[in-house]
Formats: sequence, structure tokens, C-alpha cells
Amino acid sequence: MAAALLLGAAVGGCAPASKGGGAPARPSPAFDYPLLLRGEAPGYREEAAIEPVDIGAGLAEVLRTYSFGGPETADFIRNRVGPGARWWLVVPPFQRSGGYRLRVAVAGGNAWACLLRPSGPATMALQKKAWLVALPRHAGRPLWRDRCG
Repeated sequence: MAAALLLGAAVGGCAPASKGGGAPARPSPAFDYPLLLRGEAPGYREEAAIEPVDIGAGLAEVLRTYSFGGPETADFIRNRVGPGARWWLVVPPFQRSGGYRLRVAVAGGNAWACLLRPSGPATMALQKKAWLVALPRHAGRPLWRDRCG
């Protein structure tokens, strides 16, 4: 539930009330920044993996495999973020210590992903991180950069 709330804060804004006093209309997504949801990746890879996520049937399996959360996370992705986003599973290469954060930047139609080094003391990495990343539809497949900068 906390992960879904984190993403909710990233989307921002409230749904406008519909005309006639009915249920509020679904907000249309407006992304100033990519939306990131952190999970845990099983196993370790030497290279980064970036794969598209089908929000249809494949979403439940991705959420379960990478520990992104339960039904509330899937509901948030489908109903609050909506169809204006394209979702990607990003699994960075293995890091010897923890504390790394994913940075995703979008400029025009291009997107890049990289890891930011820890700003404080590093910790042991017990599990490898994975991220679900929502990008606007106009942004292409994220490209991996070995160094942020």
C-alpha cells in the first residue's frame, strides 16, 4: 500500500468532479517526471535489463515476481495513472553495496536510466532492486547509461 501511495504523490492532483454531480472523472495523466515504483529482483544479472510491461494480463505476474505490492498497486496503475503511460520493468546490473537509486530522465522522445551512487554510508545489498517505471507515451524505450551524470 505504501508503494501505491508514493506513486500517488508523484502523479499529484485530484480528479475533477464530473458534471451533474456523478462520480469524479478519471484524471488524465500529466507527467513532469517519470513515475518509479521499487521492488525486489530475484537473482543477479551482470547487465541491465529493460523490458516493456503489458498492463493487461502480464501485470499481476510482474507485480508478484518482483514484490511491487498487491491488488492496490495494480489498481493504482490501471485506474489512477491510466492509459497515458507506458510501463517498463528496469532491473539494473548487480551492485556490490546497497543505497543506489534509479534515475530516469526524459528529454523529448528519449529516455535514459542510470544508478545514482549512495550519498551516505553504503550498506550491504541483500536483495537486488527492480523498478516499474511509467513514461509518457511519446517517450521511447529507456536506454541504460552506466553512469549518471
